[in-house]
Amino acid sequence: MQRITFRSLRLDKSLLSMGLALVIMTGWVTQAHAQTTGKIAGIVIDVDSRTGLPGVNVFIEGTTQGTATNMDGEYVIIGVPPGTYTLIASFIGFATQRTENVQVNAGLTVEIDFTLREEVFEGEEIVVVAEKPRVQKDLTATLLLFPTQKLWVN
Repeated sequence: MQRITFRSLRLDKSLLSMGLALVIMTGWVTQAHAQTTGKIAGIVIDVDSRTGLPGVNVFIEGTTQGTATNMDGEYVIIGVPPGTYTLIASFIGFATQRTENVQVNAGLTVEIDFTLREEVFEGEEIVVVAEKPRVQKDLTATLLLFPTQKLWVN
């Protein structure tokens, strides 16, 4: 069995140079990407209780970028290209709120907070009418139903 020691290992200088260059370039690419996009963050609270609302959908209108608030009502949307956007916060049982002209800059965080108010939804009345067939072909036993008015004995 051959014993290998650190003294017996030799690194090729070109291999070492290429590895070092790869590590440096990866760091530059990561920094370059982080500097080309911005971030939107904030909190969504209930106007009456002044507490954070969990599960609120916060998204950028006209894009697929968005998120939901955490248990404290906080949210963060990362990787937003620089520009001007409309931010929307929506939650069932609360009025949807829009914030227009949100300016996102590369490498910076824009803080946008929302205060949502409860909203009552009223829909139109829906009546469902169904009729039970006299013969149910999928039953394997006999079923006999008596109306309660006919069972009443004087």
